[in-house]
Amino acid sequence: MGGATISSSGAVSWTPSTIGTYSIKVRATDNASPILYDEEIATVNVTGALVAGIAAEGDEPVESTESLPLNGISRSVLFPNPAKEKFSITLEKASLRAEFRIIDIKGMLLSNVAIKRVSGSQFQLTVANLRPGNYIVRIQTDNGEETLPFVRN
Repeated sequence: MGGATISSSGAVSWTPSTIGTYSIKVRATDNASPILYDEEIATVNVTGALVAGIAAEGDEPVESTESLPLNGISRSVLFPNPAKEKFSITLEKASLRAEFRIIDIKGMLLSNVAIKRVSGSQFQLTVANLRPGNYIVRIQTDNGEETLPFVRN
């Protein structure tokens, strides 16, 4: 959005295309005469916080690297989404090794999620201890890696 100006009377959405630090200026004006306004500048640090480990202790920032989902598209299924207490993930293929990494919207790695293997390709994650919000689960198996978003409500 480098240097772009958006005139809007409602919500504005923006998705960064690369990792980096962005400054966003928000200016709210009224329609009075003279025109009054308030202006705020926010700095957003975008990381590829999709590479982390659930084995990490406590909440810690996640470093970014790029990775691709299995076969270029997500083939695993996460259900239900949004989830209140638990959700299931069914992998495209059974795997002897499966690592799950939960990352919050701020890019912090979370380790307070219980994971249970239900079958060779199905896992149950307990997220009742997470605060309501948006999260990402990063899955790494013998067959590859993929990332699935989920909502804890």
